[in-house]
Amino acid sequence: MEKKYGRYSLDIINGMIDWVRVIGSDHRIAFMNKAMKDQVGDFTGMKCYQGLGLESPCPNCITDETLETGKIHMKEETVRGRVYSVASSPIRDEEGRVCSAVEVFRDITKEKMLEQRTREQNKKLNNNLCFAKTLQQRMLPPKGIVDGCLLVDYSYAPCEMLGGDLFDVFPAGGGGTAVYIFDIAGHGVMSSMMTMFVRQTVRALAEEGRCPSLVLKGLLENHVKLGLDDESFITILYGVYNPGDSTFVYANGGHNPPLLLRDGNVQTKEGAAPPICSLALGYEYDEYTVKLQKGDYLYLYTDGITEARSTNREFFGVDGLAGVLEGGKGVKGVMEAVQSFSGGVLVDDIALLEIKII
Repeated sequence: MEKKYGRYSLDIINGMIDWVRVIGSDHRIAFMNKAMKDQVGDFTGMKCYQGLGLESPCPNCITDETLETGKIHMKEETVRGRVYSVASSPIRDEEGRVCSAVEVFRDITKEKMLEQRTREQNKKLNNNLCFAKTLQQRMLPPKGIVDGCLLVDYSYAPCEMLGGDLFDVFPAGGGGTAVYIFDIAGHGVMSSMMTMFVRQTVRALAEEGRCPSLVLKGLLENHVKLGLDDESFITILYGVYNPGDSTFVYANGGHNPPLLLRDGNVQTKEGAAPPICSLALGYEYDEYTVKLQKGDYLYLYTDGITEARSTNREFFGVDGLAGVLEGGKGVKGVMEAVQSFSGGVLVDDIALLEIKII
């Protein structure tokens, strides 16, 4: 070996951490480097599989493939409880014929263990995400008649597995029905966690009998107590429908104003104020009143709809939303229109809540 490969080359090969061995055309081991000998013993002159502690040839012998094709072949092999990446490369004689193969074994046991742990952690994370998605879906209000005076329909499409948009319809104090929608900055896991905070806080404040402006004030104060940075904010529109006088009284915290569909025409209602964030602490939210009548539709939505973009970067916009609603296509029609307009590419969560006065 010393004459054939040279002392310098042998020193390099023997200094390698990886195992190196040369297999002849008769499948006998012609050479083993020092690292391999130190760890498995010297099997020079023996069959290649014997050097791996096996009693019979490997079923997928890459040395056979290398000797036959003259190309490099690779596989993973377990030797004495450890996993190795094995590469077999051809050695050619002076006439260019493949006469033997050099095999290099690299220990990848740690990498394989890390890969397995990563798979297990990803599976666990995916299970947790699926559970969180189920919880989030179950937080949505029931469709159909609520409190005998409202007919509820909606659509909700998070752009990831979990979303940061949510809405609710539930009985409020004083005989009214609370209706609200909100949008957490961002989307994904962190935003979905915040939806639970907002939902529980709003319901607790509503049960205290607070009016819409004070519900937003209370939500603002509780949000500030979380100590989040200024980039963490919530837009929300919260209101109460009073069946006695058919009014919808609401307060708006930086959200899209509601749309009223009456006799086939859409009206954009007023209401602009800062979102729920630390910078708005101390702000007094105004209240707005909409007089409703039977057959009216009230729409609350998130900006994932109006800010959906076409392939040429145009916004769907409030006009696009109003146009679909005036066409009588309702919630389903809006979602189909947004999907078609954006080419099916949603970059933000989409939520649309429809309230019909009955």
